[in-house]
Amino acid sequence: MNPAGKFEYLTPPKIEVIQYPQIPWWLTELNENYRLSPLYKDCQRILSDHRGPHFRDGSICSDERYAGLKKGFHCAKCGSFDVWFDRYTMSCVCGFIEAKEIAYARTVCEYGVIMHHKPLTRKALLDFLGNKGNESYLKKILRQHFELEIKNNKGSCYHNKGVPFEEWFVDKKEYFKIVGQRITWRN
Repeated sequence: MNPAGKFEYLTPPKIEVIQYPQIPWWLTELNENYRLSPLYKDCQRILSDHRGPHFRDGSICSDERYAGLKKGFHCAKCGSFDVWFDRYTMSCVCGFIEAKEIAYARTVCEYGVIMHHKPLTRKALLDFLGNKGNESYLKKILRQHFELEIKNNKGSCYHNKGVPFEEWFVDKKEYFKIVGQRITWRN
């Protein structure tokens, strides 16, 4: 998709056509419109009943490409890496606040999606979490939420499903909903 490309219409289109840079704005607007609709929850439930298994095309993220990625925690709402941690929460400059436990688990899952061909190791995850990652808290999250494959004092490996947070923890939705209430706790 060429961002510099232009469309010229002879007749008004029956479908909405947007250019590549407009996609995030369009998806956000679409999401907000549907969220206000009472049908949103029913549609979400119906679609989740028909979700197929996660698709992988067999492509693997090379070490060179991985090295070029920006690493660290990012905001689940706006994507900004300008975040900071308190005792129970991760806050963003956009005002979004997320429970610290969810932020860690979500970021581990994001690493798992990018590097789906490798098991989860503390060393690799600490590299991915960047300078705001806390090793002892990461150990706690891995023990609590991820399945141990190989136990080794120096480099234990955890099972990597290679799917996003929402799919990985579909059976723990209620648990993470309760954890999400930590944003109201005092530090």
